[in-house]
Amino acid sequence: QITRNLSNAYRFINLTNGDILKHQEDVLVNTTDQKLGFGGYVAQVLLKAGGPGLKEECDMAQKPIPIGDIVTTGAHSLQSKHIIHVVLPSYDGSNSESILRSIVQKCLHECNRL
Repeated sequence: QITRNLSNAYRFINLTNGDILKHQEDVLVNTTDQKLGFGGYVAQVLLKAGGPGLKEECDMAQKPIPIGDIVTTGAHSLQSKHIIHVVLPSYDGSNSESILRSIVQKCLHECNRL
């Protein structure tokens, strides 16, 4: 298991390699699609562990979520407090890098708000 601690203008950030379900963090970040679906492996693991409340909260979110935006939900049955769901761009070489930078900034601001 690898853990790195970063300090920045927002907060103290832990980057941890391992099973995220075994860590009690303020915020987990998960990638999603514009429908706030749980198609990816990590998303499915979070949904299963988060319980029906997580699914219900995601179902109530306004959709479609624009590429580059984030949606914050509670973590429900997970040990963490919140999940930030991010809609990543396709990496076609256009402006995906600037969108990704914007997503990171939005996540950091949201963590600071929480």
